[in-house]
Amino acid sequence: MVSLSATWTKVTPSLPLHRSSLAVSIVGNKAFVVGGEKIPRIPLDSELFAIDLKDGKVDTFKPSSESSAWPSARVGSASTAVGTNIYLWGGRGGKAMTPSSGELWKFDTLASSFSLVPVAASLEGETPEDRSFHVLTSYKNTLYLHAGCPIKGRLPTLHSLDLSSQSPAWKQLPSAPGAGRGGTNLALLNLPSSPVFARFGGFAGVELSDFALFYPSTSSWSSPTTLFSSSSPQPSARSVAGFVGLPTPQPISSSKSIVALLFLGEKECTAPSVGHDGAGVFYEDVWALTVDGNGEQEGSWEWVEASVKGGEKPEGLGWFGSGWWEGNGEGDKGGAVLVGGLQGENERRGDVWVLSVAEE
Repeated sequence: MVSLSATWTKVTPSLPLHRSSLAVSIVGNKAFVVGGEKIPRIPLDSELFAIDLKDGKVDTFKPSSESSAWPSARVGSASTAVGTNIYLWGGRGGKAMTPSSGELWKFDTLASSFSLVPVAASLEGETPEDRSFHVLTSYKNTLYLHAGCPIKGRLPTLHSLDLSSQSPAWKQLPSAPGAGRGGTNLALLNLPSSPVFARFGGFAGVELSDFALFYPSTSSWSSPTTLFSSSSPQPSARSVAGFVGLPTPQPISSSKSIVALLFLGEKECTAPSVGHDGAGVFYEDVWALTVDGNGEQEGSWEWVEASVKGGEKPEGLGWFGSGWWEGNGEGDKGGAVLVGGLQGENERRGDVWVLSVAEE
């Protein structure tokens, strides 16, 4: 088995942004932050913050007037970048945690402005339920909305929205295998054969450790247990973790490459009587998802735990924002980005970290 080491590099923001349950998307050298909470269930603000991952400088964007198009303050929303635009959907606002309406917002990072995206009426049963703590991600010019928490319960559903359509409308795709859940991820794996989304874990009343793949080319799911090497260790069950696909697989041998990184997350939730007002127990570990060859052969997938090197590193955390930074081409190689989060002492963090993994 290949031995891997993980290195955390801290970026110090010029403006404190202590918060959890935030939405983060990466465009260029900046991490764009929307929403979050410092006091449980109370949205912090409706500003958008852009953190320069090179030097930590924070730019703040807010509506120019009361009539400006701008999303309301929210907790547990999700965002994704498509080109230089960021799309934001869902979340909750206020102590009652009522889901935000199903409006789709676009932030133009070049014009530094929000606008509502016109979405056509969907066929009956095709419109996604309002929710929070869901996944919003993208492949090419299509958005994918998965899982999350509506007013009651948790969802396994998957919807898509083709932004290139003249009249984009939500379309319901096959639901994912396993329980409905919140606090999960969809990592885009750029496999040699064809890109695919991978989902790991989440919360469905208990922490989950199941693994599933969604194939955009066929709009189908699978639970590919036979792909994994029988000798491969498995990450423990968790939710609200980081699970980020690499834009380009990182070779670690003549045929094996890292295609995604899994890090931190919640190991054990709070007691039901405390719920969202408390903090659970969190992991500090880092895992690399590796694939041998084209990833289509039995036993060609493997989880490898990376040894976290000394020096500064984040404490056990969950409920943070994450994404992938490709680096600036000037010595900063980039990596998986972590922003904010909640730690076991029920304290919200404002740190920004970049995670890289390499062979020992």
